Amino acid sequence: AGLSHPNIVPVHDTGEAGAVCYLVSAYCPGGSLAAWLRRQTGPLPAATAARLVAAVAAATPPPAGSRA
Repeated sequence: AGLSHPNIVPVHDTGEAGAVCYLVSAYCPGGSLAAWLRRQTGPLPAATAARLVAAVAAATPPPAGSRA
């Protein structure tokens, strides 16, 4: 899709090998946001949640045809 942002993992290739679908992406050490959230023991502090939401929003392009 041509997206380039520090909060987006670039996908270099996709394909199928027999019945197996695959994608090739950049290596990102440190685990996923989902895994990190599962390890949290309680509600996130508001400031932490706000930083996460802001980072995801900054990496998300506006919908096609929007005026954003």
